Amino acid sequence: MVDFDAATTVASHPGFILQILIIEKREALLNAIEEYVYESSMGIKSNKIHLVKAKLRSLYQELRSALQRDYAGPKNAELATLGSQISSDRFQDLLTASNFLSDYLDRKQVTRFDTKRQYDTRRFEEHNQNVIG
Repeated sequence: MVDFDAATTVASHPGFILQILIIEKREALLNAIEEYVYESSMGIKSNKIHLVKAKLRSLYQELRSALQRDYAGPKNAELATLGSQISSDRFQDLLTASNFLSDYLDRKQVTRFDTKRQYDTRRFEEHNQNVIG
């Protein structure tokens, strides 16, 4: 049993934990793609495409409900295209779907690393008024 009154108890927001799990799934997908490309470039007949497909489906399932919310209505065709790419056995389709999901995670700022806010140092008074007032 967790004692939440103890000073040594560390708690994390569930959204943060989910974000870490999504990043781990994306990393597993990228590793599978790397293994497939490496073996293919060495002339080895690789079965890793099935691993790439499984990792891609896993990441897609994790993001499915968020994707459906964001791609409802007129954008639904993009989601249908993504579904057909994930079901494909062609590596290029799987790579395109992987890139789509990576771009989606970047837009959602899950994997974005360049989130530093840019300030116009020539107009600092205006910036301070917006922050303070």
